[in-house]
Amino acid sequence: MQKVKAAFEIPFNPELKTIPDAAGTVLAWLDAESWQNYNGLLKLGGVADGDAARLIMQTAEHLSQMSRLFETHPELARLAAEGKRRLLRPPLSEEMVD
Repeated sequence: MQKVKAAFEIPFNPELKTIPDAAGTVLAWLDAESWQNYNGLLKLGGVADGDAARLIMQTAEHLSQMSRLFETHPELARLAAEGKRRLLRPPLSEEMVD
């Protein structure tokens, strides 16, 4: 088990940063009342709605994977499932099939 852990251990790199624009794009969708409202924000920021939808869908997929960790990380899994549920609302929920 230690060999596997050592092979996949990633050293801490303080230079790595979250891209605030990507995170902000997803968070703006969580706060938006509707896609129409959100699309207005995207236009102001010069972001194509297809790019934003793809980013949100990828985030939802990552949360879906994290939500399967309920045996080892129950609180993380619960929060990930809730985040995915909040992200996948119309019109995006119509595109995602579980």
